[in-house]
Amino acid sequence: MDSYQPTAESFAENVDKHEIQILKDDGVYRHIKLRDPESSNRWFEIVTWPNHLAYTGDMGTYTFSRLKDMFDFFMPNSTSKSINPEYWSEKVTSEDMYSKVTEFDEEDFLKSAIEYAAVSDDPEEKAEQIEFLNDRLSHVRHENEAWHEISEINEDNAYNICFMDFEVYNCFRLSRRFIWACRAITFGIQKYQATKEVTQGESHV
Repeated sequence: MDSYQPTAESFAENVDKHEIQILKDDGVYRHIKLRDPESSNRWFEIVTWPNHLAYTGDMGTYTFSRLKDMFDFFMPNSTSKSINPEYWSEKVTSEDMYSKVTEFDEEDFLKSAIEYAAVSDDPEEKAEQIEFLNDRLSHVRHENEAWHEISEINEDNAYNICFMDFEVYNCFRLSRRFIWACRAITFGIQKYQATKEVTQGESHV
C-alpha cells in the first residue's frame, strides 16, 4: 500500500515552491495555475464559472457545484485553512476515471470481514475462522480482489464462514488524491487572494 498521506504538513512540503499564474480573472470566471517553476510535479489548475469549480492536475480531475462563487464555498472566510473533504465530496459532479473520490480501504475491509464472518459461538472455531480470514484476506489490495476472495470463500464454506450479504462497497474511504486536491483548492484560493491583495495595493500607490 502507498504509505503517503496527504496531511497538512506533507501537502505544505509538496507545494513549498509553487507559484501562481492568474490566466483569467473576470468576476466568478477565473483560471489559475500553480506549479513549481522548476518541476511539473504536482502542478494543478483551478477554473471557476457560475456555480462550478473544476480542479485538474497531477492528482486527478474533479468538478464541484454548490454556490455561484465557488471560492466562497471552499473558503467562507479569508483566514480559513481547514478542509472538509467529506462534505465537499457530496458536491462533486464529475470525477477522474483513474483518481476517483473514494478508494478501496484494505484495512477496513479485513476488519469488517472478520467482524462479519468470524461469529462462531465456539471459541476454538472462532479463533480458526479469524486465523483463516487473516491468511486469505490480508493480501487484498483492490475491490475486485475482495469480491473474488469473498466469492471463493462462500463456495468453499470453510470453517462455516458465510459472506452471503457482505457488502464490499462499504469498505471505502475518501481517496488520498481527492484529499490532496481539496488541500490544493484552498491553497490555490489563498494564493489567488494574496496575489490580488498585493496587486490592488500596488495600484493604490
